[in-house]
Amino acid sequence: MEIRWFKETDCVYLYQNGQVTEGRGYEGNVSLNLRDVQRSDGGEYRCEIIRGKCKMESEGVHLQALEFKLVSRAEDVGKPSDVQPLEHTPFQWCSRYTGSACAFYGDDVTLQCFLSPESSAVAMEIRWFKETDCVYLYQNGQVTEGRGYEGKVSVNPDELRRGNVSLNLRDVQGSDGGKYWCEVTDGGQKVKNKEVHLSVSGSLYIPPMYTVWVLAGDDVSLQCCLMPETSAVTMEIRWFKETDCVYLYQNGQVTEGRSYEGRVSVNPDELPRGKVSLNLRDVQRSDGGEYRCEIIRGKCKMESKGVRLCISEFKVELVSVHLGYDVTLRFYLTPETNAVPMEIRWFKGTDCIYLYQNGQVTEGRGYEGRVSVNSEEMQRGNMSLKIRRVQWSDCGEYRCEVTDEQQKVYSSAQFCVLENPKRRFSDSRDHRPSKPEKPGRRWSNDLDFPNSKSKGLISRG
Repeated sequence: MEIRWFKETDCVYLYQNGQVTEGRGYEGNVSLNLRDVQRSDGGEYRCEIIRGKCKMESEGVHLQALEFKLVSRAEDVGKPSDVQPLEHTPFQWCSRYTGSACAFYGDDVTLQCFLSPESSAVAMEIRWFKETDCVYLYQNGQVTEGRGYEGKVSVNPDELRRGNVSLNLRDVQGSDGGKYWCEVTDGGQKVKNKEVHLSVSGSLYIPPMYTVWVLAGDDVSLQCCLMPETSAVTMEIRWFKETDCVYLYQNGQVTEGRSYEGRVSVNPDELPRGKVSLNLRDVQRSDGGEYRCEIIRGKCKMESKGVRLCISEFKVELVSVHLGYDVTLRFYLTPETNAVPMEIRWFKGTDCIYLYQNGQVTEGRGYEGRVSVNSEEMQRGNMSLKIRRVQWSDCGEYRCEVTDEQQKVYSSAQFCVLENPKRRFSDSRDHRPSKPEKPGRRWSNDLDFPNSKSKGLISRG
């Protein structure tokens, strides 16, 4: 093919029969790229390609040779432009670059931008955009801040003389994330910098408002951490119960709230990983209530949602199983307490298979006539569930929900159904061994009932 490049009407480059001819003033200066651009090179360029009797022409490309450019690093000021080959499409030639910047929630951040070569920007017009919205305008020495950015954005006026037009953004919020770019106008010249994508990260993570049940006298951890993982060593950490501060970590020093002395802590080894969970030892009934965490980093303050701590009189553990046998999932109140006025629900998965309420019993579908809680034993705090003629379909996770006025506790017992190793069933209708297992043992002496000062659910094997 024959390739011709024109500036206006002058041919500046000709490729013909494998030979290259360069236009006057462009000798050694033009191939597919134009090197060492001069102001006189400004103008409209077009490409013409001839193949046989066919001639194709590109649309005009206007080249504007500017006296300065914008760079994103101070060390790049004064360096020549990094000219890249133009990428050709059927419609246009284009080249685009995007930078990135990261900031932690509440931080101040600077989006850097400089004139190159170094020249004063005092008399120029400077605009900073977020996407399509102008967030900062410097014009005739006056500053206008965009809506929602009042008091948050600035360009250092002392740095303008050195061509530093970087945008300072204070107290960064999540909504500040996005693409920013700068536009500088000087007379008839207008230049833009490469887009900078600002990512804002950092928050307190805690599950949505939830309740933690704990037995009086036990230890508990109220979970809370920074997301993404960020060191909290230099931050200020406060844990509140209602409006009272029960724990303060500040400048590496710890202050414990009244009546919490020696009982509250945050693991210092976990702080570098952003874990600020509150550990509460030897829980008292008076510890019940709503807790929340507050973290301060510079001018930024973050708060977690509340965690409700409930002190329960119940405790649970789990029991076991066998296919075809009658099995008892054992749970007791300790010390011995009458469970007759309580509400008892047993679940398999999410299905309620047994309900005791106001002295009435309701059995779940598929468990009719097979589940029961001994009413006489309930007077002694025994709420164990008996399942008769255990089937393969009974395999799964069971839990018990016990309600006593305002208290509610959830327990779980997972058991696996096993075939009796001493017998193979030849008839699928025969689901019971010749000698069924005897019911679980009763209390035989005082040692069977722990003498504890707190009530709890216990299991016996």
